[in-house]
Order: sequence, then structure tokens, then C-alpha cells
Amino acid sequence: MDKSFILSLGAGTNQLPLIETARNMGFEVIGVDQDIHAPGFQLCSIRIVESIFQYQRIWYKLHRSHIPGAIKAVVSRSFGRAQKSVAYLSEKLQLRGNAWQDFSAFLDKSALKEKLLHAGISTPPSLNLANQSKPKLPFPFLLKKKDGHGKQDIHFIPDVATWQTLPLEVKSSIQQYLIEPYLHPNREFTLIGFLHNKKLVPVEIFEKITTGPPYFIEIEHRAPVENLNRAEFTKLLTLAERSATALDLHYGPLIAEILFVNNQDFYMIEIIPEFGGELIAESLAMRRPAINIFREVLLSLTQTSYQSNQNFLRSRREALLIRFILWQQKSGESKKGRCYLHHFSFENLSSFPVVEARQLKPVGSELQPTRDNKSRLAFFILKGASIQKLIPLADELSDKCLIQSGRNRIKST
Repeated sequence: MDKSFILSLGAGTNQLPLIETARNMGFEVIGVDQDIHAPGFQLCSIRIVESIFQYQRIWYKLHRSHIPGAIKAVVSRSFGRAQKSVAYLSEKLQLRGNAWQDFSAFLDKSALKEKLLHAGISTPPSLNLANQSKPKLPFPFLLKKKDGHGKQDIHFIPDVATWQTLPLEVKSSIQQYLIEPYLHPNREFTLIGFLHNKKLVPVEIFEKITTGPPYFIEIEHRAPVENLNRAEFTKLLTLAERSATALDLHYGPLIAEILFVNNQDFYMIEIIPEFGGELIAESLAMRRPAINIFREVLLSLTQTSYQSNQNFLRSRREALLIRFILWQQKSGESKKGRCYLHHFSFENLSSFPVVEARQLKPVGSELQPTRDNKSRLAFFILKGASIQKLIPLADELSDKCLIQSGRNRIKST
């Protein structure tokens, strides 16, 4: 009897929830990863050792492989170019997905913005430095690399002095950047959902809390969103729906980053056909009612009779709070040379409504000044009756985390 396969581009740790979900649904998994020791390969019936960005090579190797059944869907937990590979292979296999030829826009912030603006979608105004010899700079502003992902390669420029002291590698490639005014005060939201037959199915909306300028490190995600009235909530959803339509998205996961400025105007910051990171997708399965978005996307991609009229946002559900722990550099510590993590531990976890807690950096890691999301030490996820009840608990648990550092490097035990 022929089997049904899911093609997973990526078999690393982050891919495990997607691969495990596919197997639990009765699918066999074909895994693709350039790391022969990728942990997800242990769950795959067929393994292809290849970069997930090399979609033509993957296509060739698929043809060379004996697959005792049919591939029903192509998916990936990875972002950026990996999703272009998903689109290419879905087209080649004549499966549900998005148009491969149109996918380059998602890899270029400038092209994505142009598509949205052409459709009348509100995005922050921008100045393309490639077309300006002496641009009038709107201080304070954000300098965003066109092919950057998320908050990578973003610089906060509050004044002329900061602009004049930009790193040489940025100045030498300045035409690869966009300028956007820093819009504040603001609130930032992350919508996670998926597309089914061109229709957006929103699953949850999180409010994102960051450290603010200059690095905007994401330190917390909260759901469901509070302090939005019905009209504002409708505007947010409408903006996401119109954006997905303007980009001609058909199937697959979706993440949208939306800015709410002065409690008045919504702006689409980024919208991409992927599951996203920050543990948002995983956290949805940890509360009541549990939502496995990986399962919903696989059902949408593989079932002809799938109904996309579920209203996840109207269901009564537990609150979720995802908190990241940062290393705070002590005054004068930078003058002492390099600093390394000696110990990290959560204290009294059992006293809190924790559904998951994990250390991200191992003992012995060099501790860098907190300038990006990669510098975060650990995270925990709480669930409860309301966000307002979870915030003080998260603050208390954060204060109880024990962090020890020193100048000498020690090995992880």
C-alpha cells in the first residue's frame, strides 16, 4: 500500500514540532538538511542531505530517490530563502502552496513595501537611499537592510552624530538600506495564522514587548491582546487580510508584524508566509484550548475538504506570556575583558504556572552586550486566567533567576 509523505525542508531542532506533528497525523516524512546529524532525521523515513536553499538540487535528488508513495505537502519551519524553496518544490510537485516566481518580494523589504503600497496598504513611509544624493534625513529614524529578516540589520539613528559614526560596513553598502521614521509611541503586534485557498485564518494575536531603541530586543510576547476595542481589533485583522490578498498568498503559514501608533494608526511592518519563531507557534499548543498550528496547516495543505471557517480568536482561551531573560552587563564590566556564563538556573519554578522553561545559552558561552535576540539567556512560558495576573508573576520569576558570570571560560557540564 502506498504511503503518504510530507517533505520537510529542514530537520534541525526547530523543525521537530512540525515533523512530530506530521508523523502523529500518520504521514511519513522526507527530511532535507545539510547536517547529516540533524536530530529530525531520526524521525524521517527518507533523508536527503542537502542545503534547504538549493531547491533545484533537492528536486533532482527527489527524482533519484525511491519514494513508495506520494508527497502530499512541502513545509518548513525555517524562514526566508527556505520558504522560496518550499514554493518552488510545491509548484514542481503540483501541490498547494504559493507562487515561486512572486516569492522574491518576501526577501526584499523594499519590494514588499512597494507591493503593499500599490494595494493601498499602510506601511511606514520610507526613503530609498539609492535614489538620493543628499537625502533629507527624518531624525530619529530606522535604517533597515532591504534583505534583512525581522529585526536583523536594523540600526536606530536618533541624531546626526549617530548617523556620522555609522560602522564602515554599513556606510559602504548604504544603498542596500531603507530609511523609515521611528514612529512612536507605539504598540507592536504579531499575528500568527495561515492561508487556505487565499483566505486568511487568524489563529492568535500576540502583543510584543521590546527593550525599545536602540536594539528593540524582544523580551516578551502576550496573548490574547488586551486594551484594543472592537473597532481597533477589526482594523488590525482587516489590514492583515488585505495585505495577504495584495501579496497573492494562497496556502501555508503566515506571520504579520503590525505597528499601532498613537493608539490611532495601524501600519504593516512585515508579512511573511512562515510559522515564525519566538516560541509563538509552540506556545499555542500549551494552553486550553490547545491549538496545534502545524497540524492545521498540514490539514489545509493535504485535505480537499478542509474547512477554514474556524474562528480561533473568538474562543475563550487561557492567557499566554512568553518571557526572555537577558544578561545585564554590570557597570564597568566591559573594561575587564571578555565575560563568560558560569551558571544559570531558574529558582522555585514549581511555584509558578510555568508550561515550559529552557536555558538558551550553555555554561561557558561568551556573554556579549545585549544587542540582538541572539544574546538572550533563557525563556519561560506562563499560562493563566489573564495577562494582568501573569505579568507580576513573570516579573517575580525573572528576579529569581540566578545568573553567574566571570572572566575565565569554563566548560559546560
